[in-house]
Amino acid sequence: MSLALDSAIGRRFAAASLTDDSRTVSEKDKMRSHPQVPTVLGALIAAVALLTATPSRAFDEEAAKALFKKNDCTKCHAPAKTKKGPSLKKIAEENKGKPDIEAKLIKHLTTGPKVKLEDGTEEEHKIIETKDKAELKNLIEWILAQ
Repeated sequence: MSLALDSAIGRRFAAASLTDDSRTVSEKDKMRSHPQVPTVLGALIAAVALLTATPSRAFDEEAAKALFKKNDCTKCHAPAKTKKGPSLKKIAEENKGKPDIEAKLIKHLTTGPKVKLEDGTEEEHKIIETKDKAELKNLIEWILAQ
């Protein structure tokens, strides 16, 4: 109980337990030997830590960014700004909730289809230079998370 007495909450808890005459001496002793306030305080700290922690992501953001840059995707795309091609945010918004979007985007990034650019012209989309399906999937998950 000495840890609990260090806090205002602990002092109130201790005062309430010591001044309640309806409790027997053994009940008071049990309350003093079982420090509930530090447990509650610890639970509150843990809850705040969980709520403020960075959300866990299934993708490796740094690896996705590296593949994105290595393949010069930044020439036409940016996370939030429209360049020659749509922003990653726009791509994510347009494809959110679509069935089989991962497979469609893998095909798009590996076959070099003709794409219409923001200025209305067309060109062949650059093929991503990787054969690793896990890298492609990671890149697509990162794009769709924008």
